[in-house]
Amino acid sequence: MFTIDTKESNLGRLFVLMNLRTGEHVSIAADMGGAIASCWLGNQRPESICKELSPIGDTKMKIHSDYSGMKLFPYVNRTNKGKYTWEGITYELPLGEHHAIHGFLWNTSLRWVEQKMEEDAASLVLEHVYDGHLEGYPFPLKISIKYKLKENKLTLTTKVTNLGSAPAILGDGWHPYFHCTPSIDHWCVDMNVAQYWDVVSFPESAYAQNYVEPVFQTFALASMNLDHCFAFTPTEVNTYPIVHLYPIHAPEEGVVLHFKEGYRYVHLYTPLDRSYVAIEPCSMPPDGFNAAPIEGTIASMETKKYVFQIERRGSGRS
Repeated sequence: MFTIDTKESNLGRLFVLMNLRTGEHVSIAADMGGAIASCWLGNQRPESICKELSPIGDTKMKIHSDYSGMKLFPYVNRTNKGKYTWEGITYELPLGEHHAIHGFLWNTSLRWVEQKMEEDAASLVLEHVYDGHLEGYPFPLKISIKYKLKENKLTLTTKVTNLGSAPAILGDGWHPYFHCTPSIDHWCVDMNVAQYWDVVSFPESAYAQNYVEPVFQTFALASMNLDHCFAFTPTEVNTYPIVHLYPIHAPEEGVVLHFKEGYRYVHLYTPLDRSYVAIEPCSMPPDGFNAAPIEGTIASMETKKYVFQIERRGSGRS
């Protein structure tokens, strides 16, 4: 049996989806843009899959230093100096340090829409209507996020509708940090990619595309320092990309990330704390608002859908 509880915390409202039989549970921070505050998966021995969200400084500011677990919307990763041109007009987004970064939904409260508790799953839907009030992003949109917990799996389905009378530019993604015990130097990543963007050298490289052969199918994270975006190799009809993160000595373990719809890119980042690695599904590459051609467009009254799934593999992570 699955349940959903609501509680107040120093992160604001938390919705907790739980599998009573296994103890698996996921906490969603509704007042931090629907961020994943915690995620425990495993039908035999639930363990924390993602870095848990904690407030930094003044909780009223809802600021988190590394954006772990955050929803990236309506743009992903960095936009060069916050500037972009759309339909002949140049806009300026709010800046982080030197660039606009990770959108602005993470500092927004989402509205509860519905929830469902069943024998084999629990689901929650939150939404927000953005009225286009920011001068740097004057495009009204409605975003709806459905969180569905099943045994060993968390599925995140995002739907975005353009409420304006003209086309808009749009990016969507997530920013989860995944646990790697004792450190990422003992873990591997398996994925099928065709090209990458080196973000470490930004902005000097202007995110120039670097085409590579699809050799990054399996690689160890030991000694690697990553801040790179990868484009998946085109797949056959009715298939979708996956990324498998697993301990070197136990390839049957770890987590499998399913990029089911709308996410053609994955951004890998290794923070200073090497007990985590960020693996971020993205609908466009870094500085995507300045790409040519722009991939992330949405017509008036069009609805776009993005689906990402986290699956726990094996019985343990040691």
